[in-house]
Amino acid sequence: MLEETTTIRSKAIFSDDKEHRLLLRKEWDSEKPTAMVIMINSNTADTVNFDMTTMLVVNNLHKLGFGSVNIVNLYSKIMEKLDLRFNGDDELIDDEADDVIEQYAAMSDAIIIAWGTIGKKLFAQVQRIKAKNKRNTGRYHSKDLTGKLVCDVCGKRMIGNLRFSGRSKTRLATYRCNTHRAACNNKELNKDYLDAYIAVLIGERLKPKNLRKAVSKVNQQVQKFNSSYDKYHTDVL
Repeated sequence: MLEETTTIRSKAIFSDDKEHRLLLRKEWDSEKPTAMVIMINSNTADTVNFDMTTMLVVNNLHKLGFGSVNIVNLYSKIMEKLDLRFNGDDELIDDEADDVIEQYAAMSDAIIIAWGTIGKKLFAQVQRIKAKNKRNTGRYHSKDLTGKLVCDVCGKRMIGNLRFSGRSKTRLATYRCNTHRAACNNKELNKDYLDAYIAVLIGERLKPKNLRKAVSKVNQQVQKFNSSYDKYHTDVL
């Protein structure tokens, strides 16, 4: 007979009026790393009660080898569903929320941004785009920023380039100008170095206040897409 006993330690930080939840922490193995999960808005889960989202987060992090999680939210106000159209930031965000996020981020080994579901319509659209990209993989494998970089010599777009250099055939991934070399003498850029630099810049953008602005813009784009999608199918059908 094999018997296992696991204790999950819970901690929650609320505002004085308990209308905002600034942190929900669950720990089941203190020897393993900690993940911070940043989600959109706080729900009703606390030190005793698990909602579906919290349960899924804990289950998945356990499978990934973590021993604890710090759950924080861009909008700290406790509500079942966030509606940005009718609530301003002053009502949705506690004054100390950002400080708590930064404090526990420094104590976490990994930071995960959890967006949730995107809906069947948008998911279907994404799958079509992925299938199209898979069919048209292009000539190179170094495509992360392909088409998003502009050559500072001729102004043309830069593309990913993968080649093998030297006697050892070392794999070298770069970005280079799409213009023929005879017309532009700009040098290739090391992909790994540039991607790392871009990641640092993105990290600066992923601060709570900047993320809230991004969330608002993404929500607007999703609403526009859904409206266009519904109108298209209504017209076609």
